[in-house]
Amino acid sequence: MSATTNSRRCVAKAAGALQETLGPRFTAYAVGLRDPGEIDSFARARVWPRSDTADRLCDLHVIAQRLVERNTPDAARAWLVCSSPLLDDRAPVEVLHEQSRAPAPPADARARGVDGFRRVEHAAKAYLDAA
Repeated sequence: MSATTNSRRCVAKAAGALQETLGPRFTAYAVGLRDPGEIDSFARARVWPRSDTADRLCDLHVIAQRLVERNTPDAARAWLVCSSPLLDDRAPVEVLHEQSRAPAPPADARARGVDGFRRVEHAAKAYLDAA
């Protein structure tokens, strides 16, 4: 199976699951899309996002799945959309949205884990560890 097939499968699965857990509006916002309808199009494999959007969808799906595995889907959604003291009182979707609008951080910043996805991932882990 090719990397493209795996990537497309990830995008469709991620978009579908995120529609269920987070809803299309918050999912689109988190990954930097203006049209929430695009999330449904990705889930149904009608169109494919740009590679950076695909990466953000799959990354968000990883975080959401970890939350759902240890909580209910409603609790996972609440954590993703409500402000968190672990993220300077900003919602995880807001941090991810800001990351989607910013130029790519330098490689050394990503390696140190200071990009938006890593910050949200670490906050989710801390939240789950405390639960």
